[in-house]
This record gives sequence, C-alpha cells and structure tokens, in this order.
Amino acid sequence: DNRRPLRIRRGGIVLRGSGGWEGGTQIWIVHPTIDVGPKLKEPMGGGWLQIGTLQNSGDVLAHLTGDARRNGHVIEVHDGSAFRPGMWVSLRVRSKEIVGDVISPYTLADLSPLWTRIVENGVTLVEHHLVKSVDGNRITLREPLKIDMKAEHGWYVTAYENIAEVGIEDICFQGAWIGKFYHHRSVMDDNGWEAVRFNNTVHSWIRRCTFINLNGAVSFESSSYMSLLHLEMSGAMGHSSIGTPRRCTGILVGLSKETPEQTGVHTNHSIGSAGSGVGHVFWRYTMHPDQSFDMHGMYPYATLFDRVTGGNLTTTGGPNASFPNHLKDFVVWNFRHVKEPPYRNKDGYDFWTAERPKVGRPNIVKPVIVGMHGAPVRFVESTVGVLECNGQEVEPASLYEAQLADRLGFLPDWVERAKRDWKAMADLKLPPYPRGEDKTPWVAEKRADIIRFILETGNPNVWTPLKAGDPLRDLIAEWPTADSSPWPPVIIPGGGTFTGKITVRLAAVEGAEIRYTLDGSEPTESSALYAEPIELSATATVKAIALKRGYPPSFISSAI
Repeated sequence: DNRRPLRIRRGGIVLRGSGGWEGGTQIWIVHPTIDVGPKLKEPMGGGWLQIGTLQNSGDVLAHLTGDARRNGHVIEVHDGSAFRPGMWVSLRVRSKEIVGDVISPYTLADLSPLWTRIVENGVTLVEHHLVKSVDGNRITLREPLKIDMKAEHGWYVTAYENIAEVGIEDICFQGAWIGKFYHHRSVMDDNGWEAVRFNNTVHSWIRRCTFINLNGAVSFESSSYMSLLHLEMSGAMGHSSIGTPRRCTGILVGLSKETPEQTGVHTNHSIGSAGSGVGHVFWRYTMHPDQSFDMHGMYPYATLFDRVTGGNLTTTGGPNASFPNHLKDFVVWNFRHVKEPPYRNKDGYDFWTAERPKVGRPNIVKPVIVGMHGAPVRFVESTVGVLECNGQEVEPASLYEAQLADRLGFLPDWVERAKRDWKAMADLKLPPYPRGEDKTPWVAEKRADIIRFILETGNPNVWTPLKAGDPLRDLIAEWPTADSSPWPPVIIPGGGTFTGKITVRLAAVEGAEIRYTLDGSEPTESSALYAEPIELSATATVKAIALKRGYPPSFISSAI
C-alpha cells in the first residue's frame, strides 16, 4: 500500500543510498503522510519512515532514596535488584515541589497564571540513561545527569524500552509540499508531508541526507543519544525542519543547514527542544536568516546552541499553557547573526515576559549567552543569566568540542573529519525538484490536492494572512500564473464514491473562465461554461479546463 508508512521495528538496520545530493538516491514521498477524512482534523502517521517502538515506558523499577547531583553519574535507589549493566532506564518525576528549583532564580510569583500546566500541576521531567554498573542499591550511569535530583521530589526509575542502531545515510527525501506555508492554517500546512520519525530509538543516526519539499524532515519522540550530521533541508517552506525532540535525551544535530525558498515572517520552526527534552546540542548549524529557534515549552532543559549561524531567538512555539519554554541551562555559544533580529521588545532580546504573556514570546530561565556576534544585537539584560563578550567571538570557538575533549581527555578524530567533510560538501548541488510555480501536470495535480486538503482541514482563525473573502479564491491566488497558460481548475471534491446527490465546485485563477464536460470527453472552448456549482446524482467523470484571453488553454483537470 503506497499510502502507508514504512516501519522499522527492530534495530541493527542501515538504509544507505548512493548520495543525498545531485546524482544520488532519491525517495519520492508522493502521497501525503496524513490520513484526512471528513471528521479528521489532526494528522495520522507522523512520517513516511517510522522507526522504533510505540512503547513509551516500562515498569517502575525503583524510587530514588538519595539526592543525585547534576553532572554526577550515581543514583541511589530503594531496591537495586532489578538493575543490571547495559540496561536502559528512564529517570522520571512529576512534581509541583520541584518547580522552585528548576526556575531559580525566578520564584513561583514570577510565573504567569496563564501558564496553567506548571502552576496547577508542576512539571514532568524525563532523562533516559544506560546503566554502566550496579553495586547493591547504587546505580552508576554511563552518561552524567543533567539536573539535580532530590529524592524528596519523588524521582523514580522505569525500564526504557527501545531499539538501537538504526542508520539512514546518503539519501534525498523529496515530498510534494509545494504550497505557501502558513503556520497552523491547516493540517496540510503543518503535517502534509513528513519524512522520518524516531520513536523510542537509541544510538542511531542520519548522515549525508537532504530533505526537499517537506512539511517536516525529521522528528523524535522518547529517543536518545542519536546524531544527525551533514543534512540539508530545502525546497518549499514547511512547518519544521528538525522537529523539537520531545521526551528525548542527548540528541546531537550538527554540520547541517536550512535553505528554504520562502522568506519573511511566515517561516517555519527551526532548531530547538520541547517536552522534557534534555541535553540536546545544535553544533555548527546554519539557520535561514529569517528563522527563529523553537523552544516549544513543556519544560526542556540543558540545551546548547554552539556556533549556530543565521536565524534569531525572537519567536518560539507552544501555547501559553505549556510555558515557560525552557527551564535552566540554555546556553548559546558563539551564535552569529547575519541580520538584525525582528525583536518582540523594542529594547532587544527579552527572555522573560510572564507579566505580559503572549504566544510566540520566548520565556527561558536566565539563558547563558556568550560570544554572540555578527549583526549587532541588544538585550533586556535583567532576563539573561550570563551575558559575556556581546559583539565578539570567543575562545574556545566551539564549546561542544572543548567539553567533549575535556571529558574524554582528547578530541575524537571524527570531529575534525566531519568538519572537513562538511566543508568539502559545500558545493554539492541538490537534485532537481518541482517548485510551486512549475506549471506541469504533476505540480498542477499536487496543487489541487493541497488546496482541497487545506479547505477541508483549515483553521478559519488562521486565514488572516490571506486576503479577506473566499478562502478558495485566496488559496488559488497563492500560485503565480506568470506569462503562460492558466492553472487548470480545481475540482471540489476531487472524486470518490457518494450516496445521493453531490455538489461539485470548480475554481480557477482570477480572470479565467472554466469549460467542463461530465461524460469523460475532453473539454474545449465550446464546452459548457461553468457559472455555478454542479449538482450530480449519478456517476460522472468531470473534466475541466481554464481559458484566459491571450493564453493557451490550461491542462485538463479530471475527477470521477
């Protein structure tokens, strides 16, 4: 079934092509990766390639009986009999008592009453870890803890079910999203074509891949210790590139870039974290100059932006109920602006707006910002924890590389090799791909599909970026006509089986007339002129063309 996702449910699998750029391997995701019906307003699927298990957590193994310190490796539990070296576990807490610690130096009085989840329920935090050794009730973890864990807050340990070692290498993933993106206008805008989704996956990777004409390239859920290197996201602007990792630990995204065609305020979510995401590193990553980061709320912490270029930190996603967007330890190191940010506050970057909460404004607990350079930037300094060397680059050039070398005692060879390879890949060209203005039968068909999907699933509250009036007319106007034949008419609905009578609407670009037939014959200039919706009570094949004075006829649209 070519409309169903490809699922990988066990580890030890590598999908390897012959190259992600021109001349390499291409996977075309022709059909949307959502299943939209008359009553469905939310996406189903979550990616053409779905990797991992759907099991979120295992049984409770133990409760912490002693406090564990940030950057430490040891936890003490009431019963260590269920633990063994090499097993995966999740450390979890849901607590109101912990809130004061994770928002410090802010206090509960600094929270907005609109931030209902943290105010009413506290926070839910999750870290995934691999057990290194067991000594009675003392459990040593392979990786350091990212936050102080107090036993009095109710931390507990569960089994963490996952699959391991799945790799994707040297492939270009092409979707069919060729529309103009508007955030949350419709399910199609947000989730129409998505490539890869990881669920409960560890020690896995993506290398040397490109993602074109997609609403989402890669997303994560409950996955850990993975790396994404040497990626390029391009084509039509979609909802997200590297989706904010949720309930994930230790995701490395580096030496990658976004080169979407759409610019301006309606750009997508770029890199960031969300939903108890912890320990993520975005390393030597290039954002589009108009993109903003995305800390989507629900309490991520310990995130590093290291030598990120382009983009800005002015706007972020998530509803007020899930704020603040990020807890402690958001570190921005040697971030380079290529243009002045579009500040939400005239005084500059403002990272705490609880007294005037508004969706889109970031609320981050005292970020650490060092070496921000490039275009000059300003700050509301009372909302920043550490602000050093604003306007100039600092040493070490990369905090991630310096910390890695300090921890291991040396810098692994792969780091310099990866940087050299990325530099050598700078001149690689993307494979040819369809654009929204390409007037070909395939693009015309996808254009009609997108328009129909948006009309069916669209949010009427998000039509404001478009002209006031008929959404169908406005959608059709989004596609430029240029100096050529008009786009073929859009037929609504696009075919199917119906009981009783059905009303069919035809629509074309402004200034064009529509000629149609109902018997399957090809329409001509002398065919019936469309003037009002057509009511059908029997099987029919609708075919239509658009005619505009001075131009050849359009391609034929058809629906059965």
